[in-house]
Amino acid sequence: MLVYAPSYDFGIWGIEKLHPFDSHKFSKAFSLLRKRLGAELERVCKSPVSAITDDELRLVHDASYLASLTSPEVVATALELAPLKWLPSALVDRGLLQPMRWATAGTSLAVHSVLTGDSPIAMNLGGGFHHAFRDHGEGFCIYADVAIALAVERARG
Repeated sequence: MLVYAPSYDFGIWGIEKLHPFDSHKFSKAFSLLRKRLGAELERVCKSPVSAITDDELRLVHDASYLASLTSPEVVATALELAPLKWLPSALVDRGLLQPMRWATAGTSLAVHSVLTGDSPIAMNLGGGFHHAFRDHGEGFCIYADVAIALAVERARG
């Protein structure tokens, strides 16, 4: 199974182009797969129905860290994109944090699908935020998606 949602792509007025990370790589990869696989891709593709919840994020991340993400300066530091610190927090949330929450939900869906036997193999086109820690983000990673997916599954029993 392939997990993907168009909401994984992120950006704010082109500022993301100041960083080497391609903020539209998720939809670009999906488009390439669609060209190669055609209708077969739809058969093996699933999308998360919503972004990861605050309760699920708190299974791994400190509440104080999550609260600090309302500060564009904190997000700018984690994403190594200094101009973000001058933007309104609502814009940073909508343009960057929400897409990362969707990608984190995709990782959770992929893990859940394998563990429940829905699919023997699953891959999320987003996520991979392996530089996020319990109390801070860095290296363009805000949420520790793999750790969150595992914590969600543990919470489910």
